[in-house]
Amino acid sequence: MTLRHATSGIGLAVGLVISISSYILAWTTSNALASVGQLLIFVAPAGYMLRRHYRVIANAGRAAELGWRYALSAGIVVYLIVAFNVIVITGAHVAAALLVLLVGTLALAVGVVIATAAFVITWRLVQLTLPKFVVQDGTLCPTCAYCLVGVQSMRCPECGSAFSFADLETTEYEFQSRSEIQATHATSTNDARAK
Repeated sequence: MTLRHATSGIGLAVGLVISISSYILAWTTSNALASVGQLLIFVAPAGYMLRRHYRVIANAGRAAELGWRYALSAGIVVYLIVAFNVIVITGAHVAAALLVLLVGTLALAVGVVIATAAFVITWRLVQLTLPKFVVQDGTLCPTCAYCLVGVQSMRCPECGSAFSFADLETTEYEFQSRSEIQATHATSTNDARAK
């Protein structure tokens, strides 16, 4: 399972938890406390994910992609549950139902934009707090930053983690080209030493 799919799955689960907890919190606490609780439910898994996989994320573009995937997955679940509640359970009139759907769609779009920006900012903050952060150059293991030039399998020999060319932010052709250049360089260096 890739990090993209895992992010979407976590977003779906978070959306479900937020939806269920909103009804429980609304009955037991004030609206302000319920909102804070829902925000923590949304932020905590995202923060953990950004910290845990900061090397795999590797750049702001990927952080932004994970942000919109996470927010969209969570938002769709909340949106569908709220829409179901308003339209089916409360039996709202057609005009009121359309208004709820329109406002919900706009809120979902704004939420995705805000979450995308928040993911990028949070990833940058995580990056600043980790002095050993390694910038991906297309040859480094996303888990341990071991140089994978010359490695034939799709598994790091240092830490054993599986990787894909997408994780390395490169293509198979570019990766093979780097391996050939490295091998040629090593051969010429050894020949020079032998003379």
